[in-house]
Amino acid sequence: MSSCSAGHERHDGTQWRIGLRYVDVLVREETWRIAERRIEAALVEDGPREGWTWIARREPEHG
Repeated sequence: MSSCSAGHERHDGTQWRIGLRYVDVLVREETWRIAERRIEAALVEDGPREGWTWIARREPEHG
């Protein structure tokens, strides 16, 4: 698993930010390679919120 935080600037100068994680399945043939990748969004600030696969969250446990 790896993560990425990226900032984007639109042509009008407004900006938005996204935090993603990559969940990879690796295979070793002659070298290691990514066989499968799932991209999950952790946060989107001031950008499009639809179309993402969101990181599954659990409700906090109350003890």
